[in-house]
Amino acid sequence: MLGMACGGVLTIAVNGLLNTYLTFRPYMKAIVSGAEASLSDWMRMRFQGVPIDFLVDTWVTLRNRGNDGLSLSDLGSIYLAHQHEIDPNRPDTFLRRIDERSGKPGSIE
Repeated sequence: MLGMACGGVLTIAVNGLLNTYLTFRPYMKAIVSGAEASLSDWMRMRFQGVPIDFLVDTWVTLRNRGNDGLSLSDLGSIYLAHQHEIDPNRPDTFLRRIDERSGKPGSIE
């Protein structure tokens, strides 16, 4: 009986740590890459259903291409406006939409 209780507590603890890691991993990735977004912006985008990992990866790609004029909040707004046209598994569709909006076509990899 004691073994089952310890196993249950250990399972809950591991699950909590894993959920915390998965929630804050994109935020830490954004901070390391230099993307500026407040925690309130982050939570707002998460509640709106914006895929944060996808946005951070897109932001890093745009920055590497020399397009520094967009913030993560801007990308979130663009994503929400065109989410029916964007496939999160194909970032090139989102990059094309951003290029069309900004008027700065770039190489899409």
